[in-house]
Amino acid sequence: MSYQKVELTLSKLIHLYPTPVRFLVAFSGGLDSTVLLDALCKQVSPKIIKAVYINHGLQAESAQWAESCAQFCHQLGVPFESIDVQVSETARQGVEAVARLKRYEALYNKAKDDTILLTAHHQRDQAETLMLNLARGAGISGLSGMPYQKKIKLDDQVIQHCRPLLKVDYDSIQDYANHYQLDWVEDPSNQTVDYRRNYLRHEVLPKIRQAWPFSDANFAKSAHHLNESVVLLNDLAEIDLQYSDYTDFYLSFINVKELRWSRLKNLTRYWVEFCASSLRLNAKIYQWLQQCLNNENPQAKPKMLLARGELRFYNHVLYYLEDLKVTYYLNFDEFDASELHFFNALHFSEQLSSEQRSKLDDAVVRPLKADDLRSELQKKALKKWFKINKVPDWDRQRWPVLEKEGQVVAILGFYTKESF
Repeated sequence: MSYQKVELTLSKLIHLYPTPVRFLVAFSGGLDSTVLLDALCKQVSPKIIKAVYINHGLQAESAQWAESCAQFCHQLGVPFESIDVQVSETARQGVEAVARLKRYEALYNKAKDDTILLTAHHQRDQAETLMLNLARGAGISGLSGMPYQKKIKLDDQVIQHCRPLLKVDYDSIQDYANHYQLDWVEDPSNQTVDYRRNYLRHEVLPKIRQAWPFSDANFAKSAHHLNESVVLLNDLAEIDLQYSDYTDFYLSFINVKELRWSRLKNLTRYWVEFCASSLRLNAKIYQWLQQCLNNENPQAKPKMLLARGELRFYNHVLYYLEDLKVTYYLNFDEFDASELHFFNALHFSEQLSSEQRSKLDDAVVRPLKADDLRSELQKKALKKWFKINKVPDWDRQRWPVLEKEGQVVAILGFYTKESF
């Protein structure tokens, strides 16, 4: 009767979120997610559940699987949606990694503040994740495996992601499916050992289980212990972050640069996880950052190109520029103070009266040009203003300028003599 473990853990999930919420279930149609969806429907009304199938298009049968998922959801009375995502192998990332990123990106975009995202990861998945990260030389955060629940910041929302089956063994999940005579789809790619996770699953872990029958549970325990350490490290990072200036795209080390490297590294990890989640840290990035911090010249302007965006370091500030736009052309009425973080500028719109703003209805915002300031005095004054306000070179080259009828009205945060 090990299937009851599944029912018990879903019951605990409901008590974990006692206030009225909705559940978004990542539903592939496989054994694990089928069991999760079925067990959840036995605990709460199907009306507050939505199942989402992510179609990567990597298998010829993917459309057929989506139809099977839709039929199963119809039987349960659960709303269903299939989402297509494009996955292509790149030079820096394999198909598995790209597919995982695309999958979570699509799921997070579907989740809302009042929605709990559920995925069907279980105890064996945790063991595989721990072993994969160990083989990659991961740090304590990677070795802590997958957390039971976590929060993800996405734009102005905080998405809650829970893995209710994480402590449930694979045999109990199979027992549940057999007990309730569930049908599920089988992905043939799960059997090939070309993928590293599958190689671990079919070649390595079975041999470990022969010597240590309870290894999956013990791996999960180790991941749990390490996760407790990560929580303590996060508490320390929270303290250090209070002394740092930061946004979603930069982290200042000015007030904490005297801390030892291990704490600065921990602070960076935490900032990325909760503020710049699309950035993927690795050993090369940490090594580059350490070199930047050890550089005695605070005006040094190194950069590091990434598969997605780039990193810049200037005046003890780390910048993550996911999409650095050098050229742009906006009507002034499209230009809002809430967008000023894009330019890393002062809130110019707050310096204008309503009468002044009305004069700019037909003005445009564009990047600074070399001949916008014709007098040497103005050029020197602007250069000094940039230096005082510690504006990096790459922002100086795209600094917003107000133009009306072909004439410069003002430079954002810095007024020309002709301004108003």
